[in-house]
Amino acid sequence: MPRTKRRWVSQDCGSFHIISRLAGNNSLFTIEEKEYLLTLMERLAAGFFIRIHSFCIMGNHFHILATGMELEAQMATTEELLRRYKLIYGKEAEPPQGSYESSGNIIPDADGGIQRLRDRLGSVSRFVQELKQTFSRWYNNKHDRKGYLWGGRFKGVIVYQGVNF
Repeated sequence: MPRTKRRWVSQDCGSFHIISRLAGNNSLFTIEEKEYLLTLMERLAAGFFIRIHSFCIMGNHFHILATGMELEAQMATTEELLRRYKLIYGKEAEPPQGSYESSGNIIPDADGGIQRLRDRLGSVSRFVQELKQTFSRWYNNKHDRKGYLWGGRFKGVIVYQGVNF
């Protein structure tokens, strides 16, 4: 049975409290690893249209309060989108110009992949995916290990603006 689709809210309505835990109950993050995760988070937030309000990196999980700035992503120029893409993936990186078939052939987008790039860089989910995958590759390489690092999907709790309890 497929996973249920995540509910997201517009940046005008609220933000997300994102929580992700390491697999198992071990406390794995050292100071060096926390610093790398923070540096990575800053670099990715500069590329994605994401506003991080606060965060906390614990020994076996992290919390991020963030707002996806999808409206800014949709209004961004092609040059701004490409600049941000290169901040994330490197100066020489070029975004895909379309989607890939199962055979590996590319199906070109009519706009050269610009709308796909807008959607990707304006997505909180893609931001967290990139954060967790990039950190996992670095961590596994550093510790000469293989396999899963994170314990399942991240939890994204909607925090609505203007709601008083």
